[in-house]
Amino acid sequence: MRPKPILSLLLIFTTLYTFAQRDLEISIERNSDQSVDFNYIKNKHGMYIVKVKLNELANSSSMHEEYETVALNPTGTLLKLKPSDNTLPITFKTYSYQYMLGSTAKVDTNFVYALPLPSNTEYFVRNAGLVTSSIIGEKTPDYFKSFKFRTQESTDILAIRKGTVIEILDKYEVTPDTKFSYKSAINKIVVQHQDGSLAVYNGFMKGTVKVKEGDTVYPQSKLASSVKYNDSDKSYTFSVRVIYPKDRPFDIPVPTTLKESIDNPRYNYVNIKFFYGDNTPTKDYKNSLKVPELSKDIVQKEFSKKELKKLAAK
Repeated sequence: MRPKPILSLLLIFTTLYTFAQRDLEISIERNSDQSVDFNYIKNKHGMYIVKVKLNELANSSSMHEEYETVALNPTGTLLKLKPSDNTLPITFKTYSYQYMLGSTAKVDTNFVYALPLPSNTEYFVRNAGLVTSSIIGEKTPDYFKSFKFRTQESTDILAIRKGTVIEILDKYEVTPDTKFSYKSAINKIVVQHQDGSLAVYNGFMKGTVKVKEGDTVYPQSKLASSVKYNDSDKSYTFSVRVIYPKDRPFDIPVPTTLKESIDNPRYNYVNIKFFYGDNTPTKDYKNSLKVPELSKDIVQKEFSKKELKKLAAK
């Protein structure tokens, strides 16, 4: 059914910027040496890019009024200001900050990802970015990449790369009498990778989630089960996309409309290179495929030494 990719498109763009307001909080600590620490505490898992802006800064050895850094740990110090004259305090009239999920680390767009399905599963895949959206009245932008998977039976949805589960939305139930519309919401799991990029898994059956926020997952870790959206559907579907912040993302205004989100996004989309084995999708994505056995190199590529040692001991 053609409306479904368009539904996913709307949800993708309207949920990119709706992280809870207090996911990260900053406090100021003035020290005896007149230095000032900007400390943070995170209330959710994940790496965040943070921009701190000071107004009318004085007596600082660095007179920059804007700082951008990454909050990696649950708590820490984002920024330390030192005085130019240590007999006087550092002063500023006000300060403000913005944050968003991600990192400033370079993302390898040629990274090879595992398929999000069990080995030997027969499936179809298409790039939802090829869909023309009637919502905005124009073709979906070329940069948009979201891969929609379709199977004949409900199947496990698997992680495509090692990462940390940072968000789970598991509240929407699809039943035979569900009236599905463009404004309906769908369940999702967000996993953040070590380079700060985010894998977003959309569309799974309520109550089938097999992970919790804060869990580390690996290629082929079970996340949830796929769902059929209507009784008339002949297949089960879900989608996966990988995104990461653009350079200087805070220079891009936070969108207030769907069109603004589409025209000027803060995130880049990865054209995911999945490990297809000997089979690859045709250009029109119409061929049926089978998930190959995943090589050890792909599964263990980002394992730590401790994880490899633990695996070897089994």
